[in-house]
Amino acid sequence: MSTSLNTKNVSISLLVTAETSAAIVYSFHEIFTCVGTMWEQLTGESSDAPQMNPRIIGSSKTPFKTTIGATLVADYTFDEDYLSDIIIVSDLILEPETNPKGHWKHEIAWLQNQYERGAVICSVCTGSLILAEAGLLDNQVATSH
Repeated sequence: MSTSLNTKNVSISLLVTAETSAAIVYSFHEIFTCVGTMWEQLTGESSDAPQMNPRIIGSSKTPFKTTIGATLVADYTFDEDYLSDIIIVSDLILEPETNPKGHWKHEIAWLQNQYERGAVICSVCTGSLILAEAGLLDNQVATSH
């Protein structure tokens, strides 16, 4: 990973596409923002927990509507040289007949680059389709529901 988990900052990238579930992205963003900060605010006691810096990563910084109409806005784009410690691909809202082959080329190229640079990559539910398309699940046991 690019940053040791023992330091004060861990870069969390939340990858978004038009099919992304905004509820999951914004929930993760809020949860990770609270890590290393809320304990002191709630108790007055200091915490040695690393601070996590979530960032939303997408193809553009222009606000866009997801397939169900929620608005997402990326903090960084795939074209920026931003190194992530951890990347989460959220679940995708897809029609049953959707063929994922060749659908997320830009996202896949970015994920592969981040993986080669040491990022830990994970997904939520159907976000695993993007990981599979990126070849990151080749020869691995994987499932979704």
